[in-house]
Amino acid sequence: MNTTTPQDTREYAELFALFSKAATTLRYPAISFTLADTRKCRLYLATKGYIAVKIEGEYTGKIPDAGHSLILYNQSKEIWNEIRQFCLSPISQSQIKGRKYGYCCFCGRDLDNASSVFHGYGPICADKYGLPWGDRPSTEKPEKTAIELPDL
Repeated sequence: MNTTTPQDTREYAELFALFSKAATTLRYPAISFTLADTRKCRLYLATKGYIAVKIEGEYTGKIPDAGHSLILYNQSKEIWNEIRQFCLSPISQSQIKGRKYGYCCFCGRDLDNASSVFHGYGPICADKYGLPWGDRPSTEKPEKTAIELPDL
């Protein structure tokens, strides 16, 4: 069994806040992402209030609450570190994973427009999970307009 050290007391507050916000409108809030070894990891709010962790559909661990450690059973140190990193920064990690794999970590739908790809999730999930959302910053250069010069 792998766990974090005792000083990691409020590390998962952001993750629990996301699930708390989503639970006001969703019956089964969850976050799914692809691990480096291409297996699917799913975090979901369990009925008893903790966040459960499944890899490829098999229960493999939990976070009892924001003040407790990530507990994973029978996983390598690399997998434990990857899942822990995701749980520590779920918004930025969801954006990174969404951009990399082209699907939303919250609903699983393909990201099909420039703003959704930029954010790594869509506007509906942003609203449900309380995520930052806005138009994609323009990276295009403004078109040059032709200037008519007077005849000399």
